[in-house]
Amino acid sequence: MGMVRQLAEFFHEQPLLRVLHGRAARFLKVPRATATACLIEKPAYVEGGLKDASARKDELVFLDFITDQKENVYR
Repeated sequence: MGMVRQLAEFFHEQPLLRVLHGRAARFLKVPRATATACLIEKPAYVEGGLKDASARKDELVFLDFITDQKENVYR
């Protein structure tokens, strides 16, 4: 949803869609039923979360990163 906002701002100079109303989607509900899922809520948790996920070599791991709604993606 953040990328939708970003593209609307970049190409139309204003947000066309108001899709960010808190954390509506709970992305980890489905993965937790079939795999390991982790919620990364703070920048300080990123390194530990990535190390934990990479250590689980034989498991499927989903990571959900919480970022500022105004953060843009450049790469």
